[in-house]
Amino acid sequence: MRNYLVRGEQHRLLVLVLMCGLVLLLIGETGRPERWQWLWQLGARPGHHLAAVGPNAHEGKASPRGSLAGGAAIVKPKEERLLPGIDLQALSKVTDDAKMRRDEWPIEFDILRVLSETDPITIARTSIGRVSFIELSEQTKAYRGEVVTIAGRVRRATEVPAGVNDEGVLTFQEVAITPSDKPSEVVLLHCVDLPAGMPQGKGLDEEVEVNAVVFKRLAYQGADGNWLSGPLLLARSMHWKPRPPAPPKAAPTPPDPLKLTLALVGAAVLAIALVAWAVRRKPLATNPYAHPEPPRSGHNFSRLRELEVSPEARDSLARMSGPIDPARPTLPSPDTPKSAE
Repeated sequence: MRNYLVRGEQHRLLVLVLMCGLVLLLIGETGRPERWQWLWQLGARPGHHLAAVGPNAHEGKASPRGSLAGGAAIVKPKEERLLPGIDLQALSKVTDDAKMRRDEWPIEFDILRVLSETDPITIARTSIGRVSFIELSEQTKAYRGEVVTIAGRVRRATEVPAGVNDEGVLTFQEVAITPSDKPSEVVLLHCVDLPAGMPQGKGLDEEVEVNAVVFKRLAYQGADGNWLSGPLLLARSMHWKPRPPAPPKAAPTPPDPLKLTLALVGAAVLAIALVAWAVRRKPLATNPYAHPEPPRSGHNFSRLRELEVSPEARDSLARMSGPIDPARPTLPSPDTPKSAE
């Protein structure tokens, strides 16, 4: 039979219990669907399409900029593709990869005024369609003044005072959006107003879709102090997709009987092993009755015979230790007179 008080057996039992717990933990983790989402993300990186002359020319489809006639796309002049009221000649003075200059603010406020006076349906119909972040960033000049559609998630939304201007714009909303096709980048958006009920501030994560006018590639300073450059769009508002309300918390499910039993058995085995280990390290108390020693009184009394004592004391010691050998001489008592000797 195995001696479970031996340290080697205790270590073996402890290793078995730990391995059972590890197997149960792995079973629970592998049953979670989110652990396997990386399998579907392999090879799912979207390719960035850089449009050439016609950034929105789609194969086999009519381009938003014109119509198909005899197999060739008829591209409308850019002035006809803009919203009524937007001055294309004024937009030619905008400089990319630079901060907002003083002469650019009136142009922006004029576009914001036009957007606030235009119906949202008209703005949506004027849009040339979805445009990727790479197209907006690399071909800002080609898209400048046109209405494009982007989708992403709002990360920050703050209200900014417009300052003194001739367009009657008092404030506008400054919004930072991470586009869906490039979540690591940021698109800046200046809009007239936010949807009703949409939260403001930092640290947001709200899904939106917006039809906006491409204004410039703005240089701005990031949170880490480095200078960055990204597209700046102007919009009236955006289409906000609020999150559905959180489902009510379900009642706590009872524990699995198998897992509970295994946990109790493992805890019991571990407790037994710890108790056995503690008992083994503690020294055993000596039992005085386990190995009785012979009495030492006879040996001690026999040694007293060699001492110089009186005859009466010697006789008493002799009776206690055993018979006295008559051949052994006895020492005279110091009180015995010499004549008697």
